[in-house]
Amino acid sequence: MLHNQKIWQRFLIGFFFSLSFWLIQVNWLSVLSPIVLVITGAALSFFFAISSSTTIVFNNTKFWAPLYALVFLTLESLFNYWPFGGFNWGTIGYISSENPLAKLVSVIGVFGLSILIFLLAVFLIYGYLLANKGSLTAGFVLINCWILLVGFLNYFSDIQSTPEATDVLTVGAVQGNVPRLGLEFNAQRKAVYQNHLNETKKLLYENPEVGFDLIIWPENAPDVDPFANEEIILELNELAKQAKAPILVGSRMMSNNGPINASILITGETTYENAFYYAKRKLVPFGERVPFEKYLGPIASNFGPISQSLEPGSKVGILELGERLRIGLLICFEVAWGQLAKDVVDNGASVIVVQTNNATYGLTTQLPQQFNIARLRAIESQKPVLTVATSGISGLVDKDGTVLWEAEEFIAESKLLQITTYEGQTIGLALNYYLQIIVLSLFVGLFLIFALHGRRLHHVK
Repeated sequence: MLHNQKIWQRFLIGFFFSLSFWLIQVNWLSVLSPIVLVITGAALSFFFAISSSTTIVFNNTKFWAPLYALVFLTLESLFNYWPFGGFNWGTIGYISSENPLAKLVSVIGVFGLSILIFLLAVFLIYGYLLANKGSLTAGFVLINCWILLVGFLNYFSDIQSTPEATDVLTVGAVQGNVPRLGLEFNAQRKAVYQNHLNETKKLLYENPEVGFDLIIWPENAPDVDPFANEEIILELNELAKQAKAPILVGSRMMSNNGPINASILITGETTYENAFYYAKRKLVPFGERVPFEKYLGPIASNFGPISQSLEPGSKVGILELGERLRIGLLICFEVAWGQLAKDVVDNGASVIVVQTNNATYGLTTQLPQQFNIARLRAIESQKPVLTVATSGISGLVDKDGTVLWEAEEFIAESKLLQITTYEGQTIGLALNYYLQIIVLSLFVGLFLIFALHGRRLHHVK
């Protein structure tokens, strides 16, 4: 579509193609506000349009297809960091969570999977061009080269060392549900808290002989700072004593740096002074913080219910349970960032827990999208990933992507889970970052060569 177009045509084609994609992919942002959806879609599409325009320097070469792919892979890698501090929900690799290519992320990472999909497109283009010129056999051979590459990677994923099972974690996962979906969730705080309290008591009543290692509540289960509410912190501590196990609670709280979205460990004796907590590092633009707040702050009310930007955390989320267990903590939006998953694994996590509140986006495509990303993270890290949501989708994914438990949306459910934990790291998790650096370096180098020196290879006739 871009090939042989003028630069302004490339810009417009790129912008409107991208805008159509983003308005569909993240249509659930309209729940916050239609303005948020339009601003996000337009901002991302602007950068896509700029990238489309840069392809003109590669126009007069017979290698235009892989060079075009390089441009858009560069853009995908940059979306991990900007705009708005990063918004990579449209990563091409995420489309493969439920097909045979998914298992390859343990050796090439999610970004490597994006490269593989772009390569398929390139091989199909050249296969078609060759076939169209009468070289049907050459086109067929070219397509089979991609299949052979996939076969090799599949073999490599099978022979890479199997992670060592280290322990079995006994967890109670609590999805307490909300009275109704939508933005009114924030006005239902007491009811939502009570739902999770009741569901936890039910879990303990149904499993009186079980020795839990940990009970997990989702993000925003109380949604009020427990340390600013004496009744809630007393009640949570009492519940932990009754359970004879710590409770990991997702809640807003005030830190020394300001308000944060935190994962707080309630032990039965927890106070503000002795509390362990993990502060969410990647905040949702327009949901938890207002980008360019100096300029957009005065009209923040148009972006939905956000009234005050939260402060991002700086420390890796690792929860140590005694000497034998290290649990990696991610909160909601963070599951989309491979680097954050790598951080927790590098720090010894043998299982990953994702606390999330998707009640606002209930019955939209956001929920299955996020759960599918969690599946890829499990395969990529070769660690079980447990998602605990306020109102769904909660679920446990094994290291091979198998869904061992999944709770439906908008039901109250608590589940006793025995989770096998695994040590070790994968090639794929480490490769994400390095592949992005390689792609970015290649793009900058080749762009400068073609743009500044005007080198042209023979165009396909």
